[in-house]
Amino acid sequence: MAISKNRDEITTNAEIKLDTTLQKKIDVEKTLSQPKINSNMPKNTGAVKSVAKDNVTKIGLETTLKWLQEHSAEAKKWSTEDLSYVDELNFNMKKITNADLKHLKNLPFLAKLWIGTTEVTDEGLKEILHLTELKSLNLGRTQITDVGLKTISSMQSLTAINLYRTKITDKGLKEMLSQCTLTELNLGYTKITDEVLHELSAQTSLTRLFLSGTKISEDGIKKLKEALPNCTIQ
Repeated sequence: MAISKNRDEITTNAEIKLDTTLQKKIDVEKTLSQPKINSNMPKNTGAVKSVAKDNVTKIGLETTLKWLQEHSAEAKKWSTEDLSYVDELNFNMKKITNADLKHLKNLPFLAKLWIGTTEVTDEGLKEILHLTELKSLNLGRTQITDVGLKTISSMQSLTAINLYRTKITDKGLKEMLSQCTLTELNLGYTKITDEVLHELSAQTSLTRLFLSGTKISEDGIKKLKEALPNCTIQ
């Protein structure tokens, strides 16, 4: 995954990939918000589709496909069976609400989700708890608080989280860090202070940590650099 030079987001170049077992071609369109289809899914497509079917609840596949097509021109080329292969969704700065996240139940292999600068709140994060493959989550510039952090703390698959300009505090971050093992974390322009230095120092898997605009002191930054020599701290 390529890291954006813009600290406001952890993202990749938008692209589409489709498993060769579908025997279809999808032309790549370079747009800001674009779903990505994983090319490394199991070759047993029947098994993959059955997993997707098991995850369908009140919202049908057709409804989810229509929802995706409203937000991405690329998705207009898809059929419902393609939903089993969606690997990432970038909805940064889109009109996405808590209700929209209910559709994610039909995307069982989603690994990367960007919902920064959207209307998603703490309540909406309950809708992503079933995403056991989710590794990267961008919540930058949302109204997420400590309540939301507590919700996603149980998601052991998460390794990269963007909390830029959210409403989190030391208390909520401490609780989340006690349960997660992260490689990338963006805390830019939050109210985080030196109170979380111990918990951050314990995250020895971190390779990138963004702290610009926080209330962590210069001495605190120095201590973190000593504790995390393999981590780029900005």
